[in-house]
Amino acid sequence: MSYLVVKCPYCGDVRAVRAGVKSFQCFNCGKRIVFSLGLVLYKVDDKRLVPYVVMKFKEKVFKGC
Repeated sequence: MSYLVVKCPYCGDVRAVRAGVKSFQCFNCGKRIVFSLGLVLYKVDDKRLVPYVVMKFKEKVFKGC
């Protein structure tokens, strides 16, 4: 199963969702977001790597890169 690292278009928070979802809720701002490919930052195929990839993208987002 693949996971997609996505960025909330409202608050900029980064999280992972399963590939194939139609919508997801942001953990930070609570908004329901309709999935689109434009939100995807990265695709992860190994479930064990998901937390590390999300953490790396959060570091980049909050550093302003």
